[in-house]
Amino acid sequence: MSNILLNSRKNTLDNKGVLEQNKKFWDNTANKWVGVTALPTLGCLMPSEEDLHLFGDVSGKKVLDIGCGSGHSLKYLGDHNASELWGLDMSTQQIENTSRYLKDCGYEAHLFNSPWKRIQVYQMVILILFIQYMQSAGLPIYKKHLI
Repeated sequence: MSNILLNSRKNTLDNKGVLEQNKKFWDNTANKWVGVTALPTLGCLMPSEEDLHLFGDVSGKKVLDIGCGSGHSLKYLGDHNASELWGLDMSTQQIENTSRYLKDCGYEAHLFNSPWKRIQVYQMVILILFIQYMQSAGLPIYKKHLI
């Protein structure tokens, strides 16, 4: 593990160092990952959202995609009639790619370049292959039960 990430006194991860390292990586490699891990694909060698229907009907829902990457999952949700698209990513390059892609596809989205930010109340929050970054950086993971 890199010295920048390890606090030797407490033998714990340095959250700021982890976030900076992840941001730098994604800013430098974002263009290599455009659309690679996005809905309807849920991951390598896994059934897709088209097979599993984990999200159900998203019609009329405000959706936040944490770690929105290149915006392909947001487009998928827009194609399935989500009422508002919100995206959050720590990578400036990913947000730029998302903005351009969604605009080219005719979608408007609220996009934020930040590792974590409470923006408003959502009806659905998705994390496609992102939760490991939140945990490694010590970021809070919230549960919300919808009625």
